[in-house]
Amino acid sequence: MNQINTQNSFTPKVPTAKGRFIMGNVQDFKASPVGFFKKLETFKTPVVKFRLAHIHCYYLASQEAVQQVLVKNNKNYLKGGPFMETNKKIVGNGLAFSDKELWQRQRRIMAPVFHKKCIDSFFKLMLDFTDQFVENIGQEKSALDVHKHFNQLTMDIATQALFGTEVKKDETDTLMTNFQVLVEESIRRTTNGFSLPFWIPTPANQKLKKAIKAYDTTMVNIIKNKIKQPGHTMLDLLIQAKDPESGEAMNPQQLIDEVRIFFAAGTETSANALTWTTYLLSQHPEKMKQLRLEIQRVLGDNPPTLEVLEQLPYLDQIVKESLRLYPPAWISSRTNEYTDSFSGLEIPAGSNIFYSAYMLQRNPAYWTHANSFMPERFAPENQPDLPLQAFIPFGAGPRKCIGDRFALMEIKIILIRLLQNYHWELKTGFQPKPAFLGTLQAQEGMWVMFVSRKG
Repeated sequence: MNQINTQNSFTPKVPTAKGRFIMGNVQDFKASPVGFFKKLETFKTPVVKFRLAHIHCYYLASQEAVQQVLVKNNKNYLKGGPFMETNKKIVGNGLAFSDKELWQRQRRIMAPVFHKKCIDSFFKLMLDFTDQFVENIGQEKSALDVHKHFNQLTMDIATQALFGTEVKKDETDTLMTNFQVLVEESIRRTTNGFSLPFWIPTPANQKLKKAIKAYDTTMVNIIKNKIKQPGHTMLDLLIQAKDPESGEAMNPQQLIDEVRIFFAAGTETSANALTWTTYLLSQHPEKMKQLRLEIQRVLGDNPPTLEVLEQLPYLDQIVKESLRLYPPAWISSRTNEYTDSFSGLEIPAGSNIFYSAYMLQRNPAYWTHANSFMPERFAPENQPDLPLQAFIPFGAGPRKCIGDRFALMEIKIILIRLLQNYHWELKTGFQPKPAFLGTLQAQEGMWVMFVSRKG
C-alpha cells in the first residue's frame, strides 16, 4: 500500500513510496518496472520518491517534470548517479555520458560529423548491406530470431560506416568481440543494481578489464593507421574534426570513447526499434498492407533513394508510433547540481532522478488509446493535437540524441526492402516478452517466419 510522508504546508514534501526495511523498492522494481512506475504515478504528483537499497531516488511522473529536466532547466541536470557512473566506466566518457565543458566541446566538434549532409553520405552503404541481408534471410526455411539478425546488420553497417574497408577484419572482429563483453557487463551491472568495485580482482572484473584493454589497444592502432592514411569514413571525420572555438581536435581516448558510444547507441537501439516494428506490423496486417501499398505506389520494386524517404509519410508514421510504444532507450537518469522544485515539491541537490520514455509515451493522460498501435495519430492533420512533450524516443533539449537521423534513415531503408520482398508472421505459438534492461529488448528474441512475395 502506498504511503505519503507529509511535512508542513509551506514546504510540501515529495510523496514517498513505501518499501521494505533494507532493500526499499528493489524487489518491486525488479519484479515489474512498469508495474512499479504505474504505482508511483497513482500519487498524481509530478515527482515521487523511492529507494533502491541505500540509493534514494526520484521518479518524474509528468511530461512537465521531464521537460523541466531535459529542456527548461537542463544545465542543472548532469549524467550522474551510480547507474550512469557504472556505464561511464565500461563504455567510456563519450558524448552520451560527459557533462559541462567536456560535453559542450565534444558536441561542437561532432556536430558537423552528424550534419545531414554527412549522414546522408552513408545512405548507399546502408542500402547495400540491407540488400545482402534481405537476400540472406530469404534462404531461411524456418522461423528465425529477427532481433539477432537485425543486431548483426546494424553492427555491420556501423562498423563499415566507422572504419570502411581499410581496417583489417581481425581488428574489427577483436573490437566486436570485446565490445560485446562491455555491453553484457553494462547490462548485468545496471540490472543487478550492485556490483563489486572495479579494483577488486573478481573473475567478472578481470574479464571486463581485459576486454576494455583489448578494445582500446586495437582502437589506438586503427587511429594511428587512419592518421597515416586518411579515408572518408566516420572515424576519419572524427579524427579530422576540430573545436571551432579552440581549434583543438579530440585526443585518442576521446575518440575511443565516442566510437564506443556510437556502437552502443547505433546498433542495439536500432536493432531493438526494428525488432518491435516488425512485431507490431505482424500483429496489424492491415497496417502492413497499407504501408506496402504506399511503398509500391512510390517505388514499385525499385530501391529507395534519399529523396523518396521524404515521400513516404505513412512509413514515417509507422516508425514514430513504434518508437512511441517501444522506445529502445526506455529509461534514463540524471543528477541535479542544485535543488530544484516541481510544482512546489523540492528535490535536493545531488539526487538520483529517473524518467521513462516508455511510461510517458503510454500515459493515458497524454495519449488517446495509449497502448494501441495507431500510426495515424502522427499524420500531419493530427500534429496540432499531439502531446509532443510526451514523445521523447531520442530524448529532448540540447542533449537529444545526435545520431537520430542516422538511426531513422537506417530503420526506414531496412523496412522498405523487407516489405518489398517479404510478408511475415510470428512463429506459431510464440509471444514476445519485453525485457526492461539497459535497452528495451525482446526477452527471448523475436521469432518470425518470412515468406517471399515473389515466390
